[in-house]
Amino acid sequence: MKSDILELYQAILEPQGIHSLFLQAPYTYIKDADYGFREHIFQNYNYDGLFVVLEKVSDEIPILIYKDDLMTEYCLLLFPKNLQKKYNATHYLIGPVQFQSVSVIEITKLLEEKNLPSHLYNDFMEFYNRVPRLPSRDFWISLLNPLFHEIYDGNVHFEYFEFNEKFLDSYELKDSVFTLETIEARYEAERQLLSAVQMGNLEKAIECHQRFQQFKFSLRATDSLRSRKNLMLTLNTLLRKSIEVSHVHPYYIDRISSDFSIKIEKSVNEAQLEAIALQMLRKYCSLVRNFSTKDLSALVEKCVHQIHFHYADPLSLEILAHANAVSTSYLSSLFHKETGKTITNYINETRINRSILLLNTTDLSVSEIAAQCGFADANYYTRTFKKLKGTTPMAYRKSVNKG
Repeated sequence: MKSDILELYQAILEPQGIHSLFLQAPYTYIKDADYGFREHIFQNYNYDGLFVVLEKVSDEIPILIYKDDLMTEYCLLLFPKNLQKKYNATHYLIGPVQFQSVSVIEITKLLEEKNLPSHLYNDFMEFYNRVPRLPSRDFWISLLNPLFHEIYDGNVHFEYFEFNEKFLDSYELKDSVFTLETIEARYEAERQLLSAVQMGNLEKAIECHQRFQQFKFSLRATDSLRSRKNLMLTLNTLLRKSIEVSHVHPYYIDRISSDFSIKIEKSVNEAQLEAIALQMLRKYCSLVRNFSTKDLSALVEKCVHQIHFHYADPLSLEILAHANAVSTSYLSSLFHKETGKTITNYINETRINRSILLLNTTDLSVSEIAAQCGFADANYYTRTFKKLKGTTPMAYRKSVNKG
């Protein structure tokens, strides 16, 4: 396990927004520890001042949990000699993290203590919004403990240290673009999320959502739960609008959008809201995969909608051609070219899929289900079901009930 322990931990930490750095002299990448925040704020900022933490770890005490002067916490590891060679690094830095939201008062006080101008407030707020928030330091330590035991063969010794850089006011201030760049990065993450949903790519959508979650928002309501609900309602609206671009019929969109709005309002904690966020991604991606008609011509799109919404009515190539004032040969050729299926097959697949829902959720007889799904003959329904699904409706229902 040791050979890939850090790769495993990075896979665990990164979706939570917790980043990590391999450090080796001259420690060039240590400036990434705070997302380059100090460098954005100060002219010619020298990160050498942070090297004091590197001197705090040793073979006897190889782990340091430290809090810096910006009220964020890190974990610094000194690799054993064998791992230094393997990873081409002497140290491994994890963080930053925080354990509670930083308040307006705390930021104001920090700026005063560091003799920094108040106009930097927005930059500091965006910085703290970006830092991942964990429930507590105990949770943080429990998350790291398995890594400690694996790297140091169970001999875990660590110290806690508070680092305070006293001379920040000695640096000349820049015209900071940290807030601008952070907002741009957040909007880009949101754009990629919506783009993935528009394509029905669930795996990519979840990956983008995890990246987007790394950007926290300032409270926009009187309490954090209300603020989070408002953001979720906004996400629901964005997802709803985004799949309209994929030509998903408004009927489907309205149903799940309304359902999620109710679920969001009924949620009693943020864990429930996060679970709903993932459900939303799955549902909206599923709608795109199953009901998007963006690659279809207007005529074929109209026929597909007619089949989806009127599957229980009499339907055929002739009926659809007549309803759309085109010849049967033209419609048949165009429909097959764009969907890869004949109209008869498409109608049957739609009806069979609808019947599966009724088999799963009702006690209706096979004859009743056949009639409700547009099959005038129950025997024909059974033959069609077996042709498409490899089993009969009754056998399918028994297998579901048995499971």
